[in-house]
Amino acid sequence: MPLPFPTMTKSILGMGLLLLTAVLIGSPSASAMTPICGRTYGIVEYLELIFDKPCNQITDAEIGGVQYLSLSKLNGLKPGDFDGFTSVSNMTLSGSNLTDVPASAFSGLVSLRKMYFSSITFNKIPDAPFAELPLLNEMIIYDLEVPDLPDNFFQGTDLRVLIFDSDQGVPRLPADLFQHSPRLRRVDLGNSGYKTLPAGLFRNLIYLQRLALTNIEMDEESARAIFEPLVGLSKVWLNYGGTWHIPDGIFNQHPQLSHIYYDGTIPQLAALEKSYQGKIAFIQGDPPQW
Repeated sequence: MPLPFPTMTKSILGMGLLLLTAVLIGSPSASAMTPICGRTYGIVEYLELIFDKPCNQITDAEIGGVQYLSLSKLNGLKPGDFDGFTSVSNMTLSGSNLTDVPASAFSGLVSLRKMYFSSITFNKIPDAPFAELPLLNEMIIYDLEVPDLPDNFFQGTDLRVLIFDSDQGVPRLPADLFQHSPRLRRVDLGNSGYKTLPAGLFRNLIYLQRLALTNIEMDEESARAIFEPLVGLSKVWLNYGGTWHIPDGIFNQHPQLSHIYYDGTIPQLAALEKSYQGKIAFIQGDPPQW
């Protein structure tokens, strides 16, 4: 028997209210963001400085309008620290001892494209720390200290440019470090802690155009492991080296390679220059621009 119209109306409204309640409970909202005052102290301090008011007066809308972050002297990170920073495209993190970093520490920075690390110590880096930063395409890292660098360090990013100079803070580079970064176009590696690179490090970087190596030892075997996979190279910079052993014929499959800049000595230099007949310029000294 059909329900009377008033009863039917109440039933429909009641069902609608239940559905709306379920949606509100089960869906994330602005109110679900980590409160500003509940975030890591250095982040709260920075926000209070740029907005010139206490953290409890900073709105979610103001957080969403921030385009650049410059943070320092952090002692750790917490989940939700970067909630709502949807417009940040550039971030600097310096002078911090990150004793505690959860796996999702950088989630929220969905628009981040460039990250600059300087003088950062990690007690431990979680697996794939940047997995939720799909637009991140440039990383500049100086003086990083970490007991062990995970091989999925760059997983989830769209890395195109990497400048990595860790001084003595990284004991080794894992051979699979670039397995998730096949679209890299420029890599600068410098370190006084290790002198050699693991075999296979560059094996899938066929689009790499510029490679700079600082303080890396190179014999003929390691030269082949480094250069042979990099068929898209256009320029190489061998910096602060002693002796660079580059075997003749190693660049036969590198049609775009035009310049090799170097400090130190290349014993086979005369043979190399003759072999490539001016197609590759071997120049002692630093490049005019890089």
